[in-house]
Amino acid sequence: RECLESLRWADEIVLVDMHSEDQTREMAESFGCRVLLHERLEHVEPARQFSVDAAEHDWVLVVDPDERVSAGLADWIRNQPDSSEVNGFRIPRRNHYGTCWMKCCGWFPDAQLRLYNRQHASYSDRMHRGLTIEGKVETLPAHGEAYLNHMCFDSLEDRFGSINRYSSIVATDLGLSGRRVGAMELIGRTFFTFARAYF
Repeated sequence: RECLESLRWADEIVLVDMHSEDQTREMAESFGCRVLLHERLEHVEPARQFSVDAAEHDWVLVVDPDERVSAGLADWIRNQPDSSEVNGFRIPRRNHYGTCWMKCCGWFPDAQLRLYNRQHASYSDRMHRGLTIEGKVETLPAHGEAYLNHMCFDSLEDRFGSINRYSSIVATDLGLSGRRVGAMELIGRTFFTFARAYF
């Protein structure tokens, strides 16, 4: 509900539901959203492409259910003049762990490529492979009022559950592509990731 409330300003809201078992569809319809169904997958990229293909407008903003569009971002998008030079914008994202906004350890500004001209963009069908944009992409200032609020984790248990779920999906994906990880790479990547986040 909070996600949809933050999008009331949009010309159109297309919500793709992967056969959820709560009241998502009913709630979205009450907000006037166009609701489409997509098969349930372990990753969102195909569903995102499906929603973008169904949109009526060329410029789209992709928002996940656990994200909120700030009033400043909504104002910036509404007042952004049409430009043939830029085909995409990275938006700073504020990640919230419980009630705390994580400002360090690589969690901010966490810029996400979410606003773009769909005529020049396409998603990979593989998890976390992101979006490919043809043309110029700009990044909004990290310390402005235009940002996404990401309500990502309520607890440590929630965080560990997410890590376990996604690590299994990524491991399977890498295995199917023939990628193998040795002990030295495992140790090296672990140390590098810790050092980058901590220091």
